[in-house]
Amino acid sequence: MELYRETGDRSYLETARYFIDRRGHGLLGPDKFGLHYWQDHIPVREASAVAGHAVRQLYLLAAVADLYAELGDESLLEAAERLWQEMVSTRTYLTGGIGTHHLDEAFGDPYELTNERSYCETCAAIASVMFSWRMLLITGEARYADLIERTLYNGVISGLSLDGQRYIYANPLQVREGHLQQGNQHDYARQQWFSCACCPPNVMRTLASLEHYAVIASADEIRVHQYMTGRFSATCGEGEATLEVDTNYPWDGRVRLVVAEAPAGSLTLTLRVPHWAHEVTVEVNGERLDAGAADGWLPIPQRAWQRGDEVVFQLPLRSRFTRADPRVDADRGLVAVERGPLVYCVESADQPGQRLDDMVIDPSREPVIAEATSPVTGIPTLGLTAQTRNRGSASWWPYTSDSPPVESPAGSVTLTAIPYYAWGNREPGAMRVWLRTQ
Repeated sequence: MELYRETGDRSYLETARYFIDRRGHGLLGPDKFGLHYWQDHIPVREASAVAGHAVRQLYLLAAVADLYAELGDESLLEAAERLWQEMVSTRTYLTGGIGTHHLDEAFGDPYELTNERSYCETCAAIASVMFSWRMLLITGEARYADLIERTLYNGVISGLSLDGQRYIYANPLQVREGHLQQGNQHDYARQQWFSCACCPPNVMRTLASLEHYAVIASADEIRVHQYMTGRFSATCGEGEATLEVDTNYPWDGRVRLVVAEAPAGSLTLTLRVPHWAHEVTVEVNGERLDAGAADGWLPIPQRAWQRGDEVVFQLPLRSRFTRADPRVDADRGLVAVERGPLVYCVESADQPGQRLDDMVIDPSREPVIAEATSPVTGIPTLGLTAQTRNRGSASWWPYTSDSPPVESPAGSVTLTAIPYYAWGNREPGAMRVWLRTQ
């Protein structure tokens, strides 16, 4: 598809269509992981669910979206929308990560979202961004931009160490006490390199192209859907609009946009309102507007923009507890902590002398901003009110039937939570995203 768009040679377009149409007819033959692994089990137009190797599935769906954009084949769009929604609602982790199985790097069953054995390959998160980006361009629906943001901040950059020198293939949502002392370091510790080095260069090309994921535009509208400092341009009608964005997002919800260049005529500037954001405000040249958001977008009415015009958009960044669909067995009765687009986790490095498995969160107490500690200096951390509660058995057998569990005396403690993407940058230890409430 890229070659077709670059050269205009229709043979490339026809080749892409051929590959997509031939996939799903069992032509590749048997494999130890089955036909699902290759997406050769059913034609994409007939598929009801994502399956098999997660990266391969999403690269294929990115091509499906590209092909629809060129041909307008509604059956391709229907398949892409159906499979995206099924993936998000039943097989996507809170971090935006995808892929439950380590052995075949594949999607699991619906709601099979285990935490300790979550694979969530970094490349799969990047593939999700690639697919959602195309769906955003096609439909203009904010949900695709929301997933891009969630995945970038949590599922993608978690694969890269804070110093940019080490990488990780898998991005688990839990590491138990003692796990790293058992010798399996490959999926739970950052490495300088891998023999199969797909993730490091994939991270680099994604970070190097982030400027292209900030805005989309049409003849009379420019939409800003990712908030990051920089200078962003887009073609609008017969001219080009350029915005200079200054923000400390996601640590601060204030986003300042200055018009650097504007085409002649009127133009609508539209800002994305994330699904978690409420009571956003917007000012244009110091004047507060009463513009309301709809379907995840806040449009500033058409106007003839002038160089130097300033828009200040304020997103409320509040900490919140999140619960999973009860069909996710691994997370039933647990809560996770989020602030803005960031998912947080707790690490044993910040809770000396405490076992994370014994910590019980009080969800009635709002998390508070705490001082960051080295080596994540400069990254706001959250303080969580918790109690130590050991529900151990009085005998050698760790299960009870009728008798109540033996509990240690409860003591109030404060847990320090860090952004999930920053986990695993200190000494090996336990980590959890989903936390007990009882």
